[in-house]
Amino acid sequence: MANMTNPHLADLAAWGIHHQRNCAGLSQPQLAARIAAAGYTTPTWRVLQNIARRRRDPTIDDVAAVAAALNIPPLLVMFPPAQPEVILAGRRADTWQAALWWSGEAPRPYLAGVTGWEAGAAPAILRRRHEQHLREWRT
Repeated sequence: MANMTNPHLADLAAWGIHHQRNCAGLSQPQLAARIAAAGYTTPTWRVLQNIARRRRDPTIDDVAAVAAALNIPPLLVMFPPAQPEVILAGRRADTWQAALWWSGEAPRPYLAGVTGWEAGAAPAILRRRHEQHLREWRT
């Protein structure tokens, strides 16, 4: 299983797949069957097994397929709330702060006092605001 003493992103994603599968009460073959039923060609049972044994890192496609099969956001697979920290580019960071950074909602978690990050996140921020305005307008 993943190295949770020094949880790099690939380790965290592998742990997240294992954790979310267990929370759903599924075996690897059952999760693989759900993934196939959702229309994804990977990961297969063998791929899930290799990820669990850390013979292979999970890909973004693997994370998306698992999340779709379990009907959960991919963010919960990549950044499981049960894990307190992750290593990003060699630095320890709070898992939830890392998730917020990945979603464009916060600056990099390991740099205190960072300013100007909003400019880089502007497309995500503006899209969220646009969607919120549309929802309000439709109601």
